[in-house]
This record gives sequence, C-alpha cells and structure tokens, in this order.
Amino acid sequence: LRPRFAIIYDPVVSLIRRVEVFQAKYPKWKLRVYFLFYKDSMEEQRYLLDLKRESESFQKLISEKATLVFTETPTLSEGNA
Repeated sequence: LRPRFAIIYDPVVSLIRRVEVFQAKYPKWKLRVYFLFYKDSMEEQRYLLDLKRESESFQKLISEKATLVFTETPTLSEGNA
C-alpha cells in the first residue's frame, strides 16, 4: 500500500505526528497531506491548543534538562573497592 494523498478532517496532533514519521520513514514516497477543518472552528482551536501544549512541554523539557546536575560516583576501577 503506497498512499499518495492523506486527507485529515479531524486534526489530532498524534495522527499528524504519525504521518510525519511515515514521511520520514519513506522519503521517496511523495505523500501530500491535506487538512480539512473550518477556520475559527472548535476543531481548529483545539488543534492549536494541542500544538501550544506540545511546544510548551518540549520547552519545559529542554529547560529542565539544561538545569540538571549530574554527580559522579566513583567506580570499582578507581580503587575505591
């Protein structure tokens, strides 16, 4: 099965991420993706809110990772046995 078109009428971030993974996995297959939803609709607002949450989560993850403190513990090979 080699789809050439994908029409998404319920914009869900997880589905869109799956399509992105599919495109990354099969770069030679030119897949055209179309989104169908009304402008200023509840579906659009929900999708934009989900994208915002996803972005904020990644930003929080990046900032938390930047502030992590790693401590070194001596290993057996360093003579502390």
